[in-house]
Amino acid sequence: TFSCKEAWQGMRQILPKVAWADIVWFLDCIPKHSFCLWLTFHNAHRTMDKLRSYGLVADNQCLFGCCGLESIDHLFFGCEFTAGVWNLCLRKFGFRRGCRPWMEGAAWVTDKLRGRSFKGWISRVALAAVVYFCWTERNNRVFRNEYRDITDIQNLIGLTVLSKCQGMKMFPDSLVNRDISGNWGIPERLLVV
Repeated sequence: TFSCKEAWQGMRQILPKVAWADIVWFLDCIPKHSFCLWLTFHNAHRTMDKLRSYGLVADNQCLFGCCGLESIDHLFFGCEFTAGVWNLCLRKFGFRRGCRPWMEGAAWVTDKLRGRSFKGWISRVALAAVVYFCWTERNNRVFRNEYRDITDIQNLIGLTVLSKCQGMKMFPDSLVNRDISGNWGIPERLLVV
C-alpha cells in the first residue's frame, strides 16, 4: 500500500541538524517569521547584490539610505536602520552588545538565544520578528514605494512580542523576567510565582 510518509522518507535527504535550528523552529514560534529567519540563515533572500549579479538591477544600494551595498550581511544588521531596530531589542533583553553583520552575529545569536527560559523564548520571537519586519520593510520600499521609519518598525515588533506573550501560558516570576516584561510592556499578571 502507498504511504505518503514512506514516499517522503524515501525522497528526502537527511542531513545533520544545524546549530541554529532551535533558534528558528521552536514551540509557539510565528511560522512566517521563522520561515523568513530560516531564509536568512540560508542566505537565500533575493537581496540587491544577488539581483545585480543576475543582471536584474543596475546597482545594489541599500534602500534604507545608509549608503551601503545591500547584501544579507549588510541588511541584517550591518545597516544603520536595521541595526537600530535590533539594538533596541537587545537592550530590552539586557544584552550590552553592538550589532554585527549577519555572518558574525549569527554565531552569537545561535549561542545566546537558546534554552527554555522565558528570556530565551522571547528573544527568539523578537529576533524572528526583527528579521521579518526589516525584510518586509525593504520589500515595501522596493515594490510599493512605501516607507516607514525606525520607530514604526520597532512598534510593530513590540506589538508582535506583546501579542504573542498574551496568548501564552504564564511565565515564572523572577527578577530577569520582570525586567524583560517591563521593557516590553508585558503585563505582570502573566508572571506567576
